[in-house]
Amino acid sequence: VPATRATPALDGAPTPILHVLPGAAGGDGSEARPFGSLPEALSRLTAGGTLALHRGEFRVDAALTIPSGVTVVGVGPTAGTALVVTRGHAGLVIAANVTVRDLALRYEDGVARAEDAAMDVPTGTSLSLRNVLVEGAYEGLRVSGSVTAERLSVRRAARNGVALVGAASGRFRGLLVRDGDHQGVFVGPQDGTAGPAGHVQITDAAVLDNALRGVVLLGAAARGGGAAECTLDGPSSSSGDLDCLTRGAIERNGAQALGVQGARAVQLRRVSLSGTRAVGTEPDADGLVVSDGARVTLDDPESAMMSTPAAPRPGLGSIIVGNARVGVLADGAGADLSLSGARVQSNRNAGVLVTGGANARTIGYCRVDDNRAVGVGVTSTGTVVSIQCNGITGTLAAPLTGSRPSLGDGLSITRGGAGVVIADNEMTGNDRFGAVLSAASGTFRHNRGSDNLYAIGVYDSPMLTVIDNDTLTGRAPAPATAPALAGSP
Repeated sequence: VPATRATPALDGAPTPILHVLPGAAGGDGSEARPFGSLPEALSRLTAGGTLALHRGEFRVDAALTIPSGVTVVGVGPTAGTALVVTRGHAGLVIAANVTVRDLALRYEDGVARAEDAAMDVPTGTSLSLRNVLVEGAYEGLRVSGSVTAERLSVRRAARNGVALVGAASGRFRGLLVRDGDHQGVFVGPQDGTAGPAGHVQITDAAVLDNALRGVVLLGAAARGGGAAECTLDGPSSSSGDLDCLTRGAIERNGAQALGVQGARAVQLRRVSLSGTRAVGTEPDADGLVVSDGARVTLDDPESAMMSTPAAPRPGLGSIIVGNARVGVLADGAGADLSLSGARVQSNRNAGVLVTGGANARTIGYCRVDDNRAVGVGVTSTGTVVSIQCNGITGTLAAPLTGSRPSLGDGLSITRGGAGVVIADNEMTGNDRFGAVLSAASGTFRHNRGSDNLYAIGVYDSPMLTVIDNDTLTGRAPAPATAPALAGSP
C-alpha cells in the first residue's frame, strides 16, 4: 500500500526526535526545519532517540552505523521513504537495541558487492524490524546477534535473503523472501559447515522463486525439551531451542524447498513445501529433506485430533506437492521424521522416502496421492515405527531415484526395523502393489483398498503378523518371488 504521509507517525517514539528530509539545508532537526543529511542527524543521536525520515529517497554513499538505542522510522516502504545504496558497501550496520520500521532499503543496479549485507547485525547486538523492504542487495539481512521482525520483505538478493549465522537467533512474522539468485533463508554455522548454530522461528512466511533453495537449517543447535512447542499462533515462550515454521509457503524454489541437516529440532505446521525444480548442478529437487541427526515434526494437531479411521479428515495440514523429485526425504544417520496431517501429492518421484539410517516415528493421518515409483517407501537402510495413512493412492509406475526397475507401489518396506505397526491405511489405484513388504517384522492389519495390480506382497517376513486385510484387493495374485523393491537414492 503506497504511503500517504509526508512525515512519519511518531506516537511513542523515543526522544530526542530528529527529522531528516532529502535535499533540506540549514536545518536544526525539527519537523519544520529538518536536517538534509543522514550522517549529520546520526551524529547527534549518541545516547538513543529517533531518526524520523520524511518521504523521499535518501542516497547512502557509505555504510551507516546506527547507534545503540536508536529508532529509525520512515513513512512506509512503498512510495514512501527509501534509502538508496549507491556504492558497493553494507547498508545499515546495527548496534545494540536498534529499531528500523516503515522504510525501503534498495541497492542501485549492479552496485551490490559480494559479502556485504543491506542490514548487518553483529554478535552481541539486536535489531527490531517492522514493515521494511530490502531489494537488490548481495545479502538482505545478515544476523550474528538477534533479530525480531514483522512484515519484512527481501527481494532479488544475490546470495541469501536472510542469513542467521553462528549462534544467531531470529523471530519473524510476515516474512517474504523472493526472486533471489541463491537461497531464501539460511540458518547455520558461520562457515556453513562447523561451529555453533542458532535458531529461527517463522510465522506466516512466503519464500518464493529463489534460484537454489528456499530455506536451509544447517548444523548442530541446542534441542528443546518435551515442553517446547511451536503453536499455530507462533512460537510459545518455551520454544527457544526449537526452529519453528508455521503457516508458510515455500514454493517454486530450485533444488530444495526446505533442508534440515544436523542435530537440531524443527516443528513445521501448515506449511507448503512445493514446486521445486531441478537446476544446474543440483538435480535433486526435493520438497523436505531431513538428514544427519535432524529431528523434524511435520504435523497439524487438529488433523490428528479430528481424524479417525471411521471418519477421516486427512491432509488438512501441510502440503508437499509437485516437487521435481521426492516429496519428503529422510536420509542420513540419526535423521528423525514425524509426519501427521499432511498431503503429499504429485511429486515426480517418491512421496515419502526413509533411507540411509533415518527413522520415521510416525507417518499418519495423511494423504499420499499420485506420486511416482513409491507412495511411502522405507528402504533396507531406513526404519519406521508406525504408518496409518488415510490414503496412499494412485502411485504411478516409474523407477525410484537411484534404481533402475520400474515400481509403482503404494507402500514399500524392506526390513523397516523391529515391530513396525502398519494399520488402517487405504491403498487404492496403485500401478503395482498396494503394499509390498520384505524381511519386515511387526503387524500389518486392518488395511483396505482396491484397484491395485497386486494387493499385498509379503516376502521373507516370518516375524510379520498379517491379519484382517480382506478388503485390500488387487486385480492379480501377487508374484511368488520377491520383485524389485525400493532402493536407496
